[in-house]
Amino acid sequence: MSDPGASGYVVLLRRCIAGRDLEGGRRLHAQIIRSGWHTDLFVANLLIQMYGACRSIASAMAVFRELRVRNLFTINITIAALAQNGCFRDARSLFVESPRRDVITWNSMLTIAAQRLRIGEAWEVFARMPARSVVSANAMIAAFAQCGQIREAQGFFRDAMAERDVSSWNNLLHACVSSGEVDLARSVFDAMPHWDCVAWSSMIQGYAERRMMRDAEELFLALDHPDLMSITSMIAGYGSVGKIDQARELFSRMKHRDTVAWNAMIQALAENGRIEEARQAFDSMTAPRNLSSWNTMISAYAQAGLVDRARELFDQTLDKNVVTWTAMMHAHGQAGQLREARSILDAMPEPNIVSWTTMITAYAQHGASADAIQLFRIMDLEGFQPTRVTIVSVLFAATAIQDPSLAHHILPDIRHSGLYREGAVGNSLVHLFGRSGRLDDAREIFQGMIDRSTVSWNIAITATAKAGHGRSALQLLESMALDGCAPDAITFSCVLFAWSHIGSLELAGECFRSMQQDFEVEALVEHFVAMIDLLARAGRADSAEELLHSMPYEPDDVALTTLAVARGSGGEVGGAASGAMAVMEMSPERPTAYVLLSSLSKQGGRERGIGFRV
Repeated sequence: MSDPGASGYVVLLRRCIAGRDLEGGRRLHAQIIRSGWHTDLFVANLLIQMYGACRSIASAMAVFRELRVRNLFTINITIAALAQNGCFRDARSLFVESPRRDVITWNSMLTIAAQRLRIGEAWEVFARMPARSVVSANAMIAAFAQCGQIREAQGFFRDAMAERDVSSWNNLLHACVSSGEVDLARSVFDAMPHWDCVAWSSMIQGYAERRMMRDAEELFLALDHPDLMSITSMIAGYGSVGKIDQARELFSRMKHRDTVAWNAMIQALAENGRIEEARQAFDSMTAPRNLSSWNTMISAYAQAGLVDRARELFDQTLDKNVVTWTAMMHAHGQAGQLREARSILDAMPEPNIVSWTTMITAYAQHGASADAIQLFRIMDLEGFQPTRVTIVSVLFAATAIQDPSLAHHILPDIRHSGLYREGAVGNSLVHLFGRSGRLDDAREIFQGMIDRSTVSWNIAITATAKAGHGRSALQLLESMALDGCAPDAITFSCVLFAWSHIGSLELAGECFRSMQQDFEVEALVEHFVAMIDLLARAGRADSAEELLHSMPYEPDDVALTTLAVARGSGGEVGGAASGAMAVMEMSPERPTAYVLLSSLSKQGGRERGIGFRV
């Protein structure tokens, strides 16, 4: 190869960057060294950029260290390369050590904070910037979006952005879409001065991700010339609603299939349980595989519970990012392999909030509540801001061991963020405080919620009833109706439990009838059991037994035990003993019947004909 000069090498290096051609870039680098152009600062800077884009950060840093003279472009391009490869600490160190910084340097640090999902760090960088551009403001919108803080993104866009470009609008639109706020996204889309292909694709993606395929199709068909992004969003959307044939058809009609399109098709196949077809597509990709391709396939195996196959691909992946590590950790966690999952977290170079949340959730779901809480506290000390999923998972763990102290520890942050007003977080807090006997705290959270569903009301009614406040629980039922929230079978289980605590048979009977006649809620076994318990404890054991045998279900051991215990409490030793024996025959592994018979033996003695010894 003849020497093309500095300008020629610049063109060739940019081709390698665009094509992510690492091998071609290495050969070109060797030629540049032989020709002596490696000392040219502009060429050297592009070598750093090329190696960074091709995921060979060690080679990029080797070029950087060999440079005797560096300019600001060198610093900026090296920080970008480090961030691109997940070396966030090294990028920050280079930023701190740099004697000169411009707005691009600062914007890089904003982007890094967003990638790490550290919104507090992003705010700090933004506040310290000596000069800001519209790119800086766009980076803040992107940071809010990636951290799921849509209201903050909206407020920042409205109040702090005097200058806006198409990227500003697209970032806000993306923030709404990524947070699932599709109606808000549509209002932003409609308000945009003009739409580019990114805006169309984002809105189509928003509808597709929410499985609103009619709306997605309406927008898609309005495009004269759909671009790759729009088509890919539709493929992903069809996959999410199980329309795999439509996804295949759209994919087959594509004249040019890039890596993203292949990844979407692989994901569509995987999430519809077609793991082997997904692997076949992965193996037959005509576009170059990127890290997302590997991550998609590893995640597919993880979701299917195929830990060994996920691990096989994980070990083959030379360039891993936080998504790769987290997918493998999720596979182990989902399989209950908590030690292996934790070892993945501990080995990760740069875990983000999703990584921490994945491990906390695995602990919580598999009963390791203390470990979940301990890890949450470590995460907090590391400076990560919890998401909704993080909070719900750790509150689930705290509820399991009835530890409300954790809730009080994080409550100020939850209040500040407003997350306690939302359904999942609010429900978790009410459940935790209610189960721990802190009814005032539970009531305060419940009253502050703006998104109270039937589940929310059920949790509040249950907490109130179990705390012994039966009448207050019933008042909540009345408030529930006034709030326009329809009670369900669980609601009436809670209410009947409340009447049971009060001991009001008459009102419980009215509730039992109203449930079926007025609300058209079918009575379940637990509703009948509650009424059987009330009747028996009111001294109407015969009526309780009549109800037991008239219900449209085969009496189970719970119903029989309830009647037997109630008969025993009422002094009907013989009937209680017969019931206990029936329970023993049905479920010999249950200890309740044995305990009851033992108690009856002491109560009645052999003169009542109970010759059973425990």
